[in-house]
Amino acid sequence: FYGRPWGTEGRYDLIEFMGRHKMNCFIYGPKDDPYHLWKWKEPYPAEYVADFHRLLEAARRNHVKFYWAVHLGEAFKDSRPAAREAEYAALWRKLDSMYKIGFRCFAVFFDDYGKPNASLHAEISNRIKRDFLDRKGDCAPLIVCPNDYVGDDKNPYSIEIGEKAEKGINIMWTGMGVCSDITAEATAKRAKALKRQPFIWWNW
Repeated sequence: FYGRPWGTEGRYDLIEFMGRHKMNCFIYGPKDDPYHLWKWKEPYPAEYVADFHRLLEAARRNHVKFYWAVHLGEAFKDSRPAAREAEYAALWRKLDSMYKIGFRCFAVFFDDYGKPNASLHAEISNRIKRDFLDRKGDCAPLIVCPNDYVGDDKNPYSIEIGEKAEKGINIMWTGMGVCSDITAEATAKRAKALKRQPFIWWNW
């Protein structure tokens, strides 16, 4: 979501709407939330935490999976082992802080920032799954927004992340265009590249 993020009241109303209409998944990832993107390593202030508690309770009551997403932006640029592990240590701290707030559904975004490094993005996704979600044992499947989230089965990035990302990880896709109809034919082509059915992100 670009632009000024919705407030808590707007999100609360949407979750209530979702419950009434049997929608079951809300992904929190506004790009203007600094603790989601630019300051992702920092913990949320107390006022944010209080709002999350309220929204998580509304989601539970309405049978909505409330996903919190981290956008890693330009993180993990330094490929030296010590630097890489320092980034992972910061990521585990942030994810664990969100788990303690009450989140059990997590996503990681790589869209619109940084280089399309499919090998790195698959590695990060796999480690989040294995080293955090699987160890917790009570979390929903990981959702990943890749750097390349549009098109068919021809993009090398999509083919590589599809090959390397573990099964059970959901990979987002907007269709043949950023804003487009989603057809069965196009979906089959994307599924071929990703080695799984794409997780539809419908920009309409």
